[in-house]
Amino acid sequence: MLYAGGVLMPPDTNCRVVRCAEGVDLHRISAGIRDVVWSEADLLKVTRGSAVLRAKVAGVDSVAKVMPIGGFKRRLQAILGRTQGDRTFRCAEKLMQAQIRVAEPLVLIRGKHEGRRVECLLMRAAPGQTLLELIASNDLTASEEHRVARAVGRQLKALVEAKLFNRDHKPSNLIVTGPGVQPAMVDTVAILPAPARMRALKRMLEALVTEPTGLGRPPRRTLAMRTIRSAVQTKDEARRLYVEVARAVRAKRDIRPKHNPLARPLAG
Repeated sequence: MLYAGGVLMPPDTNCRVVRCAEGVDLHRISAGIRDVVWSEADLLKVTRGSAVLRAKVAGVDSVAKVMPIGGFKRRLQAILGRTQGDRTFRCAEKLMQAQIRVAEPLVLIRGKHEGRRVECLLMRAAPGQTLLELIASNDLTASEEHRVARAVGRQLKALVEAKLFNRDHKPSNLIVTGPGVQPAMVDTVAILPAPARMRALKRMLEALVTEPTGLGRPPRRTLAMRTIRSAVQTKDEARRLYVEVARAVRAKRDIRPKHNPLARPLAG
């Protein structure tokens, strides 16, 4: 079954396991995927034909990212192991090796659903709210806000120290499980080797500031500075980086997100 609007579901025929995390009971998790009534799962996100759903799979609170692999280009990527699912799985493992928190990938499968070729990346759900939801909610105390800001900054520092860079490091892609706890990255497809340290930090900070600003909820200066100061070595670096990031965000013409990540998709 498809949700109204043509939302993709995980494959249920011609299924093939492409990748499986170490220690995962493949038989149990595969049976769990088949047993879920995916048309009744919690629909988290829909973009460009892909879908993100949440459900219990073999007793594990899980998130399934379902992506189409039709067409020559995507089928070639599947053959070469270069689909979004492949890249997300590999990059998540790389981040885990660097002790950076992610939504843990469990299994990547390919197959068909209602005649359409799709792949499904199943991940362990990260508990908590997105950083964007916390920014929009105003539910935290001032002390908790500063602890979250420091944790976000320390994660940036850990990324560049691991010589990694996240091209899509926006608040809606970070799950906060508690103040002071390193956020979990839930979309790791855009992880790349880091350019120069300050350049990498600047670009990731731009993503952190641009998304909430485009939704009319810009982060406060004190919190932005707390994040930056936790990511760099000196106060002078922090001040310079803050000015450069603020200037870069102001220079963007239209920073409104194409899809509002605070709005839940309709399932029909």
